Order: sequence, then structure tokens, then C-alpha cells
Amino acid sequence: TFFEYLLLNRWGKIQMIETDIVVIDSGIDIEGIKGQKIIVGGVHIYEDQQGNIIKDEDYQDNFGHGSAVANMILTNAYNVRLFIIKIYDYGVKTSEKVLNEALRYVLNNVNCSFINISCGVVRCTNISEMEQLCVDIQKKGINIIAAFDNNGRMSYPAAFMNVIGVDCSFSCYKIKDFQIARGNVVDVRGMAYTMRIPSIKGKYIQDGGSSFVCGYITGVLWDKFQNKKVDKNVLLTFLENNAIKKYSYPERLEDNRLNIHTAILIPFTKEMHNLVRFINMLDFSIEGIFDLKYSGNVGSEVGKVIHEEIECKMVIEDMDNIDWSNGKFDTVICGSLTKTNEALGKDVKKEILSKCRMYGKQIYMFDQDGYKEEEDLNATKGYKAYIPLVTEKDNIYNQFGKLHEIGKPVLAVFGTSPKQGKFSLQLELRKRFINNGYRVGQLGTEPNALLFRMDEIYNFGFNATVHIAGFNAVTYVNELMYRIERKNPDIIITGSQSQTVQYSSGNIGFYPVAQYEFLLGVQPDTILLCVTVWDDIEYVQRTIQFLRAVNKCKILGIVLFPFKFKNVMGYLASHKYDIDKKYIIDYKKTLKETFSNINVFDISQKESYDEIYNYVLMWYGSPNNIEI
Repeated sequence: TFFEYLLLNRWGKIQMIETDIVVIDSGIDIEGIKGQKIIVGGVHIYEDQQGNIIKDEDYQDNFGHGSAVANMILTNAYNVRLFIIKIYDYGVKTSEKVLNEALRYVLNNVNCSFINISCGVVRCTNISEMEQLCVDIQKKGINIIAAFDNNGRMSYPAAFMNVIGVDCSFSCYKIKDFQIARGNVVDVRGMAYTMRIPSIKGKYIQDGGSSFVCGYITGVLWDKFQNKKVDKNVLLTFLENNAIKKYSYPERLEDNRLNIHTAILIPFTKEMHNLVRFINMLDFSIEGIFDLKYSGNVGSEVGKVIHEEIECKMVIEDMDNIDWSNGKFDTVICGSLTKTNEALGKDVKKEILSKCRMYGKQIYMFDQDGYKEEEDLNATKGYKAYIPLVTEKDNIYNQFGKLHEIGKPVLAVFGTSPKQGKFSLQLELRKRFINNGYRVGQLGTEPNALLFRMDEIYNFGFNATVHIAGFNAVTYVNELMYRIERKNPDIIITGSQSQTVQYSSGNIGFYPVAQYEFLLGVQPDTILLCVTVWDDIEYVQRTIQFLRAVNKCKILGIVLFPFKFKNVMGYLASHKYDIDKKYIIDYKKTLKETFSNINVFDISQKESYDEIYNYVLMWYGSPNNIEI
């Protein structure tokens, strides 16, 4: 184009634009600043109806927002030159594609000290692309100062760690008041109240919010540092020294995940079953499976214990016969032993831990019962312990209520009761997606989730290792989803625990509060609901209505678990048994008649997993999948 031609010198190379601050916004009032030598030029970047990126020279502000932001900068910055990038016309709204192109334009064509972005997007389809652009810009010695969404949501690029994210607060009463919250996504908070700001056509506007605080902070930083090449930490230290309030932020705990090559399993409980069912999905080898001699499992093949025909043919051995001195295994995967300890009157877990410390073995524990960190001090080299623990130390601080809106497809599995094969369904889907070349992100809620190379874990089922609740739990789960999203998966899969809504009242244990927190944090756009043949249809209906009401999501399918478990002293035993086929057929028919717009899948038929996978794939590939 003619505009691009103007940027080329006679050797055909890009002639870099020299300026001090780039303002990415709605443009600037060119007439209002005529005669002033502060604007070195500008560009208009937008997307046409066909989705093509167009650039032209019309950076005139027709809306007034960009001019007001520029005036906030100019009021506090002296001897400054601005380059204007106009990315929207009416309403403070842009697209991820256009914003990325604006950042790319600065990266390739402009030399400056600061970029002011008083806008952003709340959801990215490829968050890593925008973040990488910001990283590359920072490497050029350019600092980005960006405003957060005024509705209180997380927005980008303000939320990136290498960007100075500016928010607003009603506890700042003057434009010169600001607060610092170092160490997290929000860096600066300023006055949220309405102010009188010059805009376009010689008029003033009465407005407020993070956009104008952002302009003020940019002006202050330019006035102090001008063209000096300083990093974000230097800028924040200066702001911190002049802030009216500083928010403390504790350091996050280090991730102490294990690097497992060979492992043994102790004991062979329900949480271990999927490790042998899906043994080919593990990236380590299982060298032995052990249980207590009192369990009734010793000497049996694992498939007979779980009553399934599986590929793994290993025989369960007596844990008293473990040869701890051999080098055939480096890790012990230890399931829950709480009930066993109570029944035997001794601490079996403590014995296992003692052996691991003595012989330098790693131990992956499904719960923290019997573990005392101080006892690790004299352990033999090679010993390392891991528990999927979440405590108050893991709380996300100083986000001021902001949550990430996940831009990737999120498929969640929820249920109406425990022991419905919810985690097995997630693994079956994971296997099929990966085998077909898709990048799968996954948040597991079983204690063995990381053993299947899932990205994050939130173990809130039986013997939960999650010890946070309420808004802290919602924020933490949302943060886990964001961490997964940053890896740029094609789809994110997760699943809840037990039931979703209470069946009845009368006991605090009936209320699935943790499941509600999890649902709010995950924000799935599609759900597979697992039901059992003894579920009352009205209860299934209530569950579906609840899921739709809370999250405005699509129920992709009802997945029928056509088995029952033996009830032993009020507990569901591990042995499942078949139900009369006619009863299953009749129940499926009732489900289909009641929920005529929802597919019903029966996982007693192995081909059902393929059907579920293909339907999920078809739905996400459909252009009409926005309809709920």
C-alpha cells in the first residue's frame, strides 16, 4: 500500500519510526493538536467484513476516548512525542486480531520508550501469541502500560506479567493517588472517580476508570525516565516509593512434582485401578503392585480384582515382600490408607514413608495422612515426597476479584453421584484426542491425575487434599485453568467429583459446595453429565437445570453408567454388578423422551466412547455451536 511505501527507504528496508510514546486507542483529535509538534504520525488498523487486516492513515479520533487518554499523558509528560495507532472507532472495543496486529506493528516499525494501551480484550483464542508479542516488545526496551477492563474482569494485555497492568480503585480520591500491588497481575491502582478531561472538538468529557489512570501513569513514568531504557521492576520501584498504599504479596510455593521413571503401587485401591486400566497412557513403568495380606487381593491378577478384562496381567503381591534395596523402582505411589490404619490399629503409611526415607525412594501420596515434613530432614539422597496439596499458602492474592475468561474450548464431566466412571471417561477422551493429534490441556480432580501427565491437579474428592474454600477456591481453580490455557491447547478437559446438586437436605454433608466452587472456577462451555440407572428423572432434570443456570453452558450428552455397587455398611463397595438389561433399556428410553434435545450414551457398550468423542469433535467443529 502507499502507506507502507512511505515507511520504506530507497534500499527497500523499513524506516523505523522514532517517537517517545505509542498510544493504541481510538485515535486522536488531529485538528485539536494542529500546530503542536507532539504527534509524529499515526496509523489506523482495522478488520474488514471478510476478516482481513487493513491499514490506512486515518487516525482521526471520532469517539473521543483516545484523545482523552492522550491528554492525560500530555498533562503529565513534557517534551514528549506521540505516535498514534487507532484500532477502534466507536465504543471502547477491539478484537484480539487487531490488537495483536497493532503490537506487531510497533515491534516491527517503531522505536519508542512506552506503549499506552487503554483498552484490551477479556478473552483470547491464542493467549500465548499476544503474550509473546509483549515479551518481544519488552526485549526491545519498550515498556507496555495497559488498562484493565472497567467491569472488573481480567483483560489482556494488562494481565501479562511483563506488562504494567493498571486498575482503578474507589479508595483513591485524587488523580495523583495510586496504589501498588507488586507480584501479581495487577500492578497499579488509581482513582476510579469521574474527572473532567479534554476530548475532541474542543469539548471536555466527564469520565473515569482505568483507561485514564493508565494515561496518567504513562505520563508520570515518561516524565521521570523519558528515553532511558529501564525494565518493569525499576518503574514499579519508582511507583512504589510514591504510592499511597502497598499491597503485600507472599511468595508462591515452588512446584515439587516428581520425575518418575519406575514405580510400584501400594495399596491396590480404587484410585489405583485407572493406573492399570490405562497403563499405556503412563510415561513411567509399573514394576510391581502390592497390597496388605489382609486385603484379600494378594495373589490375584489385577483384572480379576477390578472385574474387567484389561491388558495389564500383573499379579498383586504382599507388601511385606517388597525388596526396598533393589533399583528396579525409584518411586512408591501410595494410595489412601486411612481406613486401613483405623482397622489395623497401626500406621501403615508411616512405615512406608520410613522405608522410602531410608532407601532414597520418591513417594507420590494421594493424601497427607501420616506425613510430617520435619521427618524428611534426615532422609537418604534420592528421597522426595509429593502430595497434591492446596492450602491457604496457594491462595491467589491481589487480583481484586478478577477472573480469567478462558478462550479455549472447555469440556467438563459432571455427575449425579460418586463412582460413575467420570474420571475414566475423561481418560478415554484424552486418549482419543491425543491419538488424533490434538493438544489436550487437562485439569484433574483425582489424586493420580499428574501421573497421567495432566497439566494441573485439584484433588477435592475422597480424602481431599484441597484446604481452601469460597472465593479463594473459585479464584484458584480459575488460575489453574489459565495456566493450562497459556500452553495453547486445542481443548481443555476436566471433571468434577460426586454429585452436582444436593439430593435432599438435613445434613451439611449433603451439600456439594466444593462442586459449585469448582464449576464457577472452571467455566465450562460444554458438559457431559454422568447419571446412574437408579437416578430419579426429576433429580437429573434439576441437575441439568442447575448446570445451565449457573454457567450458561451446553449439555453435550447424558452418559449412562448402567451398573450398581454393593452397599456394605452404608458404603459403596468396589465390586459392581450388572443390572437387568430391560431396566436399562427402559431407563434410556425415559431419558431420551424427557431430554429429547440431548444425546444419551450407554458406556456399557465400548463403542460409546468413540461415539462421545466423535460427537464432541463434531459439535466444536460446527459453526452453530454458539447456540445453547
